[in-house]
Amino acid sequence: MSKKWDIQLPLDYKITDDYYIIDGIKYHRVTRVKSIMNNDGLNKWRSKIGDVEADKIMKERQRIGTDTHKMIELTLDKSYVDLDLYNDEVKQNMYLINELRETCCLEPESLEQKLWSTQYRIAGTADYIGRYRTYPRYLKRKRIPKFNHNSQVVIDWKTSTQIYDDYWIQLSAYVKMFEDLTGIKVDGAVIVQFRNNKIKVEEKTYDELKRYFSLMLNCLELYRYKKGEKI
Repeated sequence: MSKKWDIQLPLDYKITDDYYIIDGIKYHRVTRVKSIMNNDGLNKWRSKIGDVEADKIMKERQRIGTDTHKMIELTLDKSYVDLDLYNDEVKQNMYLINELRETCCLEPESLEQKLWSTQYRIAGTADYIGRYRTYPRYLKRKRIPKFNHNSQVVIDWKTSTQIYDDYWIQLSAYVKMFEDLTGIKVDGAVIVQFRNNKIKVEEKTYDELKRYFSLMLNCLELYRYKKGEKI
C-alpha cells in the first residue's frame, strides 16, 4: 500500500465500547454519537418481531458484519484468508470484494485507519482510504458516476439490509478527521453494501458530505448533553 501521507498513532491510545482514550483524554466514538438519532424503521421492526428475536438476529448480523470486515481487510492486504473460519455468506462476500477490487480499481492506502479530532473530541476507524473509480453497474438506476480512476475516497463496508442515509453522518466525520490529521481533502466517500450475494454502491462527493458533518455536530451536542457533559 503506497501513500503520500502518514498518521502517527499516539502511544496512549485505547478503545472501549463507548469511547476512545487518547493521551488520557476521552474521545466519543463516531458510531455512538450517530446512534443518538432515532431509527424509526429499526424501532418498527423490533416492535413487530419482539425484542428477544430482534436481539438474536442483530447479534448474528453483527457477527457476519465483523467477519466480513476482517475478511475484506485480509483480502485487500493480500494476506492469507482461511475460508474454513467463515460461513457461506462471508465466503460469498470474499468473492464479491475480489470482483469489486478489479472493477473499481481499488488501491488501498490504509485499511482500518484510526482517526480522531482534537477539536471535536471524536474518534473512529475508517474501513478503507485509497483509490477508487465508479463502476456504474453497482449504482442505482440513473445515478451519475462521481469518481474517476484517480479519485481518493473513504469507503465503509456494510452488510445491512439497506444503505441508510444516516450512514453518511459517520462517513462525513471520517473525511473531516482525515483532512484535519493530514491536510488532504479526499474526493468523497463511498458506501459498499454486500447483501444477498450482490454489491450495491452509493457515493457522495466532498461537498455533498458537508451538510452531513453539520448533522454530526448536532448529534454530538445532543449526545454530550444526554451524557451529562458540560456543553
